[in-house]
Amino acid sequence: MKKAFTRTNLIRRSWILCLIAGMHIAASGQTSHAVGVTSNVFTPDEITINLGDTVIWTNTQGNHNVNGTQAQFPANPESFGNTVGPGWVYSHVFTIAGSYDYQCDPHASFGMTGKVEVQELSSDSVTLNLSGMIPHVGQEMYFALIDVETGEVIDRKSEIAQELFSVNLGELQSGRAYYVDFFADHNNNNQYDAPSADHAWRLEIASASGNEVLDFMHNTNFTDIMWKHRLRVRFSGMTPHLGQMLSLYVREMSSGSYLDTVVVGQIEDADFDVTSHVLEPGKSYLVDFYADHNGNGKYDAPPSDHAWRIETGETAGDVDIDFMHNTNFTDIQPTAGANILLAEDAQLGKILTDSAGYTLYYFTKDALPDTSLCTGGCVTNWPLFYAENLLLGEGLDSADFTSIEHPEGGKQTTYKGWPLYYFVNDLNPGETKGEAVGNVWFAAKPDYSIMLIDNILVGKDGVTYNSNYEPGEEVVQYFVDEYGKTLYIFINDTYNQNNFTSSDFSNDPVWPIYEEELQAVASTVDTSMFDMIDVFGRQQLTYKGWPLYYFGGDSLRGNATGVSVPRPGVWPVAVASLEEAAVTSVDDFDANSGLQLYPNPAINELNIVSDKAIEAISIRSITGALVLTIGDVHSAEIVVSLDGLSTGIYFVEVKSVDNAIQVRRMVKK
Repeated sequence: MKKAFTRTNLIRRSWILCLIAGMHIAASGQTSHAVGVTSNVFTPDEITINLGDTVIWTNTQGNHNVNGTQAQFPANPESFGNTVGPGWVYSHVFTIAGSYDYQCDPHASFGMTGKVEVQELSSDSVTLNLSGMIPHVGQEMYFALIDVETGEVIDRKSEIAQELFSVNLGELQSGRAYYVDFFADHNNNNQYDAPSADHAWRLEIASASGNEVLDFMHNTNFTDIMWKHRLRVRFSGMTPHLGQMLSLYVREMSSGSYLDTVVVGQIEDADFDVTSHVLEPGKSYLVDFYADHNGNGKYDAPPSDHAWRIETGETAGDVDIDFMHNTNFTDIQPTAGANILLAEDAQLGKILTDSAGYTLYYFTKDALPDTSLCTGGCVTNWPLFYAENLLLGEGLDSADFTSIEHPEGGKQTTYKGWPLYYFVNDLNPGETKGEAVGNVWFAAKPDYSIMLIDNILVGKDGVTYNSNYEPGEEVVQYFVDEYGKTLYIFINDTYNQNNFTSSDFSNDPVWPIYEEELQAVASTVDTSMFDMIDVFGRQQLTYKGWPLYYFGGDSLRGNATGVSVPRPGVWPVAVASLEEAAVTSVDDFDANSGLQLYPNPAINELNIVSDKAIEAISIRSITGALVLTIGDVHSAEIVVSLDGLSTGIYFVEVKSVDNAIQVRRMVKK
């Protein structure tokens, strides 16, 4: 029986693929799970994953290791681990279900341990029961099960519609979310057209649990599901490559963007199919593929490897290509044209790649101008990108590129001030496995409105401040623009209300409003927390209700000199963990709530008076950190000492004996 390979098949089979160096090849849809390694803790220290998933540990602080060997933990189903050292990234693909313990050897006695639960893949499915389909009886209908998080097509089928009929799609994994997309080819042109030309719908499974059943009755609440058509390559006569790896890439011809990668770990039969679901009617595609003839796990130009290219021409609906083995090889590695391109990623949007489609990344710790802080073992996992003679693809500006000297020797290309890197675990073009690793690695993009930088805060007064805006050294992760310029908030602003900028903008040069419209955001930051407000006819971006500003005194990338102006804590840097801005300005009393805080702003003491007996009081910093807790008050009045709190803005939570909670904003002078 002829075998069929799809991108989805490979998610389930990715564990069998490996390079001679011992690195596992993972299909694009395989799920990666990031674990941070800092101080004496793994974060998170316990995770549950699916069979065939990858766990990536990133050490950003101290000398640590991961030891999950059976010598240390005999009950582990298999061994994994690395050696002790600083600044490393270690990954492991879990191929056997079960419970795994691991530890950091030097710090196990401090509780630096972790656990990975690997669960078997489910064989559950979803049954879609359709009724009232009289308008489409006799028409072709198409159905797809899509993983919401990854965008992967898990299953796809077509049926001739009847008034009542059912379709079964699988496989489901417990706890994951899915779309069930389907459409009737209402205009009978054998391809998808947006409604109302075709009639299309989307149903959602929020969290799969066992076998799912969805009931659907025909309606006219159509959804444009942006259906992608199938490409199927039917291989025959591949006997010379039995036992070898085959990789297939689908590229959009006009842009050169890589849209999909399918890897067959080992060709077992001379005849087999490979399918992909990325085609759009009216577009033309290049289908590149090669057999790893020399067995080294990567592409080499023919005749070392055997490679071919097929052009689809302009497509209309599904495309089938019959390919019989031949020796008319083509070098599918681009050797001319642009060496930095813009590619379109299904989840991340526009990203920068090299000429072969390999993703380029930013490192948030590269906060200093013209400097890379990725050194030592870091470079092993995140190799530097350098192009001596830049040839840019469409949509890129040469003014945004330059090169720097790496501190350990060699040169590195930068984009908008960000040094560019590869990720060693991106084994195929189009992969983005480095995205959000350790919350410090992000795909390079041309349209970041909000990026992140990890840096020490040094005020205009020359003093180094921690995240509480007290003197002290701490690396803080905060918001910057696409060039790495720092963004701030003003503690006297209220929810989506700029209380600083003058109507004539006379003070704007000191604290310019951030007028960038929201486009791309670092993927670990919630885009729903952003908004735009009007400031005397100009637009300002806000986050959690806090208007965002630059500081006019910051002249260099990563500068945060505004944190001490006019005093520490008045203009904090914007961070992802900010508490939501207060709806009203700071006041002493809310007549409707029966809760009074005074004086506010406060210096040494804060009086809290309530019309109910108070059970407990908690005070949090602007970043949400708990700084003071008082319990068992059982009184309607209390005086709270503010000794030890630095100047700045705080949120006071007052819990009454009936468990009602009220929150007020307080300014500490």
